[in-house]
Amino acid sequence: MLFYSLGVSHFTHPFALIWRGMLGNHPLQRNNSRGCIHVPHSARHSRILEVNICLLLVCLMALSACGSMSGGGSNSEVDMGVAAFRQSSITIVAGQSVQFVDPANGGGVHVLCIGKNSECMPQAGAPALLNVANGVQVSPGDAPIVITFSTRGTYVVVCTIHPGMAVTINVH
Repeated sequence: MLFYSLGVSHFTHPFALIWRGMLGNHPLQRNNSRGCIHVPHSARHSRILEVNICLLLVCLMALSACGSMSGGGSNSEVDMGVAAFRQSSITIVAGQSVQFVDPANGGGVHVLCIGKNSECMPQAGAPALLNVANGVQVSPGDAPIVITFSTRGTYVVVCTIHPGMAVTINVH
């Protein structure tokens, strides 16, 4: 694709046949003596736009599949380390679930709740499981805790055992 963007019409490339397949039914001329593909000027310009649009779509799909933290109906994941969350904040939509994961090699027990400064402080609209005075215990290797945030707002999930261990959940 770089060859086309630079306006080079002749090239020898290990993936030349793949390029030919991507270019579809446009008139292509193959120079068998050199193993090159020549794209006529008019076809090349129309294909540059098509290839660039395809690249943009592929990049957008790849980005959306790379752990996006937003989008209705899917789970977002918050990972726990020994004494900290791996994320400082995530953004989700109302009705979306968040998985709190303490991997088997995570190294520590955690007590999670809605709160501030490592203390549980129930908050209106927060999910009931985390909106408690004592918190929910999570041990390394336990099944993920899946929490649905139904109400818009900003919620801080803390660990009462580890000072400073907090993740902000922004619900739109």
